[in-house]
Amino acid sequence: MIELGVSVEDTITKFKGILVARTVRQGTAVRCAIQSPDLEDGKPIAEQWFDETRLQQSNGEEPRIGLNAIINEGGAMNKAE
Repeated sequence: MIELGVSVEDTITKFKGILVARTVRQGTAVRCAIQSPDLEDGKPIAEQWFDETRLQQSNGEEPRIGLNAIINEGGAMNKAE
């Protein structure tokens, strides 16, 4: 399983971006939403959904988002003030 927040690429279409969501439904494939860093007419491109088995994680990259990042960077979950 690829962690949320890492850069991934779809091995078929070569679409690249950040893994931002994952859905799991009984009896079907795990689907993942990939958000491209690119813009179209100055606006973010809508996330694209792929089967998780088609995705390849970028080598050695740490997740960019997640609960630990929020806590460690002084986000809303940080109790130290």
